[in-house]
Amino acid sequence: MMPDQPVRASVWSTLETCARTDDRGSRGSLGPAPALPTLSDDGGQAHVQQEKMEARGLPPVQEREMGGQGGFKSFVADRGAARFDIPRAWVFEPGETSVKFHDREPPDDQCVLEATVFRLPLGVDWDSLPLTLQLAETTKNRPDEERWRGGITRVQRGDLDIVWLESRYVDEGEHRDAFTRYLLARRVPIQIFISFAFWPEDAARLGPVWDEVVRSLRLGEFIAPPFQENRN
Repeated sequence: MMPDQPVRASVWSTLETCARTDDRGSRGSLGPAPALPTLSDDGGQAHVQQEKMEARGLPPVQEREMGGQGGFKSFVADRGAARFDIPRAWVFEPGETSVKFHDREPPDDQCVLEATVFRLPLGVDWDSLPLTLQLAETTKNRPDEERWRGGITRVQRGDLDIVWLESRYVDEGEHRDAFTRYLLARRVPIQIFISFAFWPEDAARLGPVWDEVVRSLRLGEFIAPPFQENRN
């Protein structure tokens, strides 16, 4: 069984605080976190139940194979709002506000990677909220007993900013040590939060998976739908 690490809500709280008052005193409102729709798999293509997304005026989320590195496939959210590669055989679990990937069918899984995509409001000075500060604030008050916390690693690729850290803690459910890696990345108007929980004995096996998620992560590279209505 996988370890658990519920910190996603605090990411949104920090974002909301920054959005409501930036350095210039401008006002913004994020509203509720955007929900991700339920997905069903059909021959490698994910068909979306779109009722919730249509109510919010958001395009659908898709899980698609797009020629990832060997042994990996690409997960694409919101037609390119976010994209990263995960192992081809991993189990996909949709949720109301996030998506999860397990190395095996629960409850036999030994790790879980969870991702939440946020749409940032325009007209806000997001540079006034550095990702390094936001990541530290978001993850400092986790409910488990933290044994160790690593430093923050920063990766910049053009206007895509990525920060992540690793924490070792005592899992409350299993009463044993576990690791979680937390990642925040931003390319306005998109921000993503990813957490990756696993047991210490699986660190060597899962390290390359994390490296590929970070290497392949893209935000705000939107793709057009395959068919569009001719408006001429």
